[in-house]
Amino acid sequence: RLVVAEVRLGTGAYGNPRQLGAAIPTIRERLAALPDVLGTAMWQVQMPFAMVPMGEDVIQLAGSSRHLSQDCGRPERCEVPIWEFDVSAGFVKSVGLRILSGRDFGPSNGPGAEPVALISATAARKWWPNESSLGRLFRVGDGPWLTVIGVAADMQPITAAGMIAGRHGSIYPIIFRPLAQVLVAQAPPCTGAACTTTTLAVRTRT
Repeated sequence: RLVVAEVRLGTGAYGNPRQLGAAIPTIRERLAALPDVLGTAMWQVQMPFAMVPMGEDVIQLAGSSRHLSQDCGRPERCEVPIWEFDVSAGFVKSVGLRILSGRDFGPSNGPGAEPVALISATAARKWWPNESSLGRLFRVGDGPWLTVIGVAADMQPITAAGMIAGRHGSIYPIIFRPLAQVLVAQAPPCTGAACTTTTLAVRTRT
């Protein structure tokens, strides 16, 4: 059984995103120590699979002149919506996805480490057709270059409005980034309750 709750942690030790990012391993360890817990995960900001399209950012693939425009306010420039999900280690297992190649996020992918990402199978197939995506570099807009460390099975997200994303069952590319890296790297730091609102997921035996 998967138990999911949206929690506001905007006080005390979790009073800003950087503090929350640094505390993620401890929070997950405490949850994992509870009886009958099989896995735990955290992500921001919406409830499960509620994502927001990446807007006007451009995906740049290292070593390629190909730029994937995401200016979806102008349909003539929008190649395909891409979704970004900032998640902790354990997300893939906890929500029932599979790693198809490479690996999941782990302790070595915390704040200050090399920026990395997981991508969905559709992203791997569209961006590096007939090639392995593992070890490849890409970036979103002028953000850091991200190294692909794993490819996860596709999933169909739900928008914040509760509508299934995509048309006629379309599966769009998804980027997963380590939540702790994203939170700690925010400059200037985000402020307000929404910035430390996170979703906790616990998979239990019964």
